[in-house]
Amino acid sequence: MNKIKANNHYVPQLYLKRWVDSENEVCIYKTLVSHENENLWRKQSTAAIGYQRHLYTQMIAGKESDDLENWLDKNYESPAQEAISKAVNDEKLSKHDWYLLIRFLACQDVRTPARLLEHLSRQNRTQEKILQDSLERLKEEIENNSISPSDTVEPSNELDKLFPLKIRTERDPNDKEMARIKVESYTGRATWIHSLKHLLKYSEKVLHQHKWSII
Repeated sequence: MNKIKANNHYVPQLYLKRWVDSENEVCIYKTLVSHENENLWRKQSTAAIGYQRHLYTQMIAGKESDDLENWLDKNYESPAQEAISKAVNDEKLSKHDWYLLIRFLACQDVRTPARLLEHLSRQNRTQEKILQDSLERLKEEIENNSISPSDTVEPSNELDKLFPLKIRTERDPNDKEMARIKVESYTGRATWIHSLKHLLKYSEKVLHQHKWSII
């Protein structure tokens, strides 16, 4: 059984390695210290910084999964490695290099612990209204005979299948024309990961329409 990656780097090690010294360590500055005599600067390996344990770990079919960690590496980190090297060494960048750098930038913006906290706060404020609006639209479709209460509502794509959402129809035993529709969801890591993947899959296209320069 493969062991999941528990130390999830929201700043990839391949990026941090650009700042390593002869001892293969990065010199970091502490903005918060526990004592006035503690050193503000210290050296650490790239494996020991820019990560949070189980940031991307989620439960899928009752098992812990680090699929997101591998997905980010395969689709955004590793493909951008050569383009990053060209940019650092002031080499000419092709159109495809820019494409990979923009994808890498978008990935870095949405994958951090701060973005997780922002998502949780936003969802706690808005999720109830979103679910209520969805129920109202579903009710209208049933009343307009667009769908039947017994129809199974399936996600439109593989990504949406991962969203933690359950829809149940309960028939009224005393009236066959009546039914109660229940929608259940929750705000958590799974909804953030779904949001993250959705942003990277669709919203990154907007970034490609802008003109970029490296300063």
